[in-house]
Amino acid sequence: MKYSFVLFLYASYLASAAQTFNAKASTSGVIKTSEGKYEGIIDINTTSNQVLCRSAEKTQIFSAQQIKEVRATGAQGEEIYYKGYTLNGEAHLFEVLSDGKITLLFKPGIVKDEFTNSTYPLFFTVGKKKELIPLERKKDLISAFGGDSKWMEQFIKNNQLDLDHKEGVYRAFSYYNLTFEATNPSP
Repeated sequence: MKYSFVLFLYASYLASAAQTFNAKASTSGVIKTSEGKYEGIIDINTTSNQVLCRSAEKTQIFSAQQIKEVRATGAQGEEIYYKGYTLNGEAHLFEVLSDGKITLLFKPGIVKDEFTNSTYPLFFTVGKKKELIPLERKKDLISAFGGDSKWMEQFIKNNQLDLDHKEGVYRAFSYYNLTFEATNPSP
């Protein structure tokens, strides 16, 4: 009886510790890591902060710590874009919602304090020193636009964008980055 219970506990541990990837979500893409660039069929596991890459030569798993960026195209033609960043000493894969003058990152469920089980907000920007800046409140989202906060606040109001939802935040930051690029083109 004891032996079967121990065996059950061990099997449960193995099942929970195993890395799971969703083969149906796999798509072709490119991974840039600290070791180089890899192309192949990729599968992103945001829970374990890892990316599986299968090519004709081999299959590799990359951790968020190794990943600079992951780019792919989804089943409906949408761009899939992730970057690896460290927050409080832990590497995480963040979905890049908008990139340009401001990089807007999205990652739900990052635990801030294990004792209170509090979590970080869903959205982050990247500071000048590549540090992550959590955007806790609507005020923080607006402040992220810096000197352009007033007209962006008006744009958000005029277009009835809901900053409590991912789509509204995405639309605001994407508009800002597109507008900035149009008025300040890169050489």
